[in-house]
Amino acid sequence: MSNDLKLFDQLKADVTHFVAPTMKLKVTDFASCQQAVTACQEVKSYIKSVDAKRDELVRPLNERVKAVNSRAKEVEEPLK
Repeated sequence: MSNDLKLFDQLKADVTHFVAPTMKLKVTDFASCQQAVTACQEVKSYIKSVDAKRDELVRPLNERVKAVNSRAKEVEEPLK
């Protein structure tokens, strides 16, 4: 599992590199407004990337949990 989490390492490095200059942005004119809009689009892109990676790792586990719970419910049903 810890090896799977290494998939986040590059994303974390990219986000860390991206965030620092973004925090210094100040909208004072049209050009800085465009920079802020571009930064916002990049933020959304990073969020999607992180969520996609999280989903890639979690989905199989969630599917397994559903299968186990379903089977357990099926087995215990006659006992109820």
